[in-house]
Amino acid sequence: MKEDLFLAIFSLPFGGFLMVVGLLVYNGRFLAFRAVLNSFSSGEPALASTYIGLFFILIPLSQMALAADINEFAIMVIACVTLLSGFIGVLGGFWMPNFLKPRFIREENAERKRARQAERERRKKIQAGSVSAE
Repeated sequence: MKEDLFLAIFSLPFGGFLMVVGLLVYNGRFLAFRAVLNSFSSGEPALASTYIGLFFILIPLSQMALAADINEFAIMVIACVTLLSGFIGVLGGFWMPNFLKPRFIREENAERKRARQAERERRKKIQAGSVSAE
């Protein structure tokens, strides 16, 4: 019981913090955190913190559900949500699917892609000699 209590004392506030910060990033209110965290990895670790926070919250809750002898189906649902949130959190640190990104990030990525394509087209024209390098 002491191990479960220690896990809950550590995991619940830490998971809550990560989840709140991730939700603030999803809402577009905590973009400085996003800029700092996304500089460390190729994915969207700032968005993934939401799912990692949920994972940390659900770990002690699943232990409590096992100890309370509740319905096995409820325990299975809690376990599946826990594993899925952990998987999405780890995956999101390296690659976050577009459907899990908020609209402002999708639009920002599309704008960057258009700028890269325009730059590529400009370089092709320069190489072909039809446009000056200025």
